[in-house]
Amino acid sequence: MHFSSLLLVVGALLGVSCHGVPDTDQQRIRITSFLNKRRPASMDFWKDKSIRGQSPADFGAGRIAILLPPDIEPKIKLSIQPDQVHKLSVEFATAKKLTIGAAAALSRDGYFLTAAHCVEDAPQCTLIALNQSEGMTAAKARVVWRGDYANDGPDLALIHAPVRPYDTLTPTMTALPGGAVLTCGFGSHGLPQLAYGTSGGKINYLGSIQQTPDGARWREIGHTAPMAPGDSGGPLIGEAGELLGINVTVGGAAIFPLGLNQIWGYQGTAMSADPDWIDFLIEQDRKQHPTKPRPYGKRPGS
Repeated sequence: MHFSSLLLVVGALLGVSCHGVPDTDQQRIRITSFLNKRRPASMDFWKDKSIRGQSPADFGAGRIAILLPPDIEPKIKLSIQPDQVHKLSVEFATAKKLTIGAAAALSRDGYFLTAAHCVEDAPQCTLIALNQSEGMTAAKARVVWRGDYANDGPDLALIHAPVRPYDTLTPTMTALPGGAVLTCGFGSHGLPQLAYGTSGGKINYLGSIQQTPDGARWREIGHTAPMAPGDSGGPLIGEAGELLGINVTVGGAAIFPLGLNQIWGYQGTAMSADPDWIDFLIEQDRKQHPTKPRPYGKRPGS
């Protein structure tokens, strides 16, 4: 089964906001376009690689979800192309600015890790994920834990939805400087159109491990993989398929004089979560909410 053309998302939007992106639409469009043009070359390392028997793009597609605000009611259409590529379209309309992002699947019973700024506006959000029945499920996701990133906490959030994701990722804090990384998200075509895409890069910075009084443990990871709005909350994946972190921001200096596009010192930033801490949060939440997830989502047309 091929997922590489999966997750084509088309939304009718007035505007979309994303953490770490310039405030003006013109700046955002220019920087997004410039960074997205870097994606094909950034994947040179990965083009002949596989992760657990799958292409890097397919591996990510089965382990990532789309996040939308809770009041969005999307229309999902999934079709299988002649070459067995699964193609998804999600349509929705809104007249307000949105925070749209991604999430990484952690468990078969519906726990996902994302960026806190992707779920900061409400205790719930709409999550769309590939499920084990090879269809797509849209469900309301509940925020289990959210970091206070505006006050020195991590830009991380744990959420739960009544879905069974197609496959999962395992968090780790064992990233090494210079290691190859893969990112997955929905910013590869630029806003307002969202489309699933990947990019590659290397780790160029590892922050020290930080901890808050409530037990949260994390560290920042800087990397060179190009990203854009819509990639926030998506996974940073290592060569063995491990979840190195959750992508949260992009940074650098940009100038666009007389049509000359240049960006200096670009760096994407991800947040790596302590797997023991995440496991603790999940187990505590399971005890408080001992409900069984929906086993499968409806197939298209059913």
